[in-house]
Amino acid sequence: MLRTDPAAGSVVTTAPGQIVLHFDQQVRDVASTVTNDQGETVTSGAASTASGDVRALVIPLQNANRLDRPSWSFDGKIYLIK
Repeated sequence: MLRTDPAAGSVVTTAPGQIVLHFDQQVRDVASTVTNDQGETVTSGAASTASGDVRALVIPLQNANRLDRPSWSFDGKIYLIK
């Protein structure tokens, strides 16, 4: 993985609508989950590659109310396609 948006470890002032994971090769999501610090799932749908960029995986997030916690984390299985 090259980077994430928002950046790993960053502090944001408003809850993001999505997380984007950037890789150096094509990816395919197998199973990804984002949870808040209470263990509640905050993803709003299946992850998919970004429009026009098969190296970026977009994970949609639920509304800000579910994300209004001190922290959240990502856990997933992602295949890199050669």
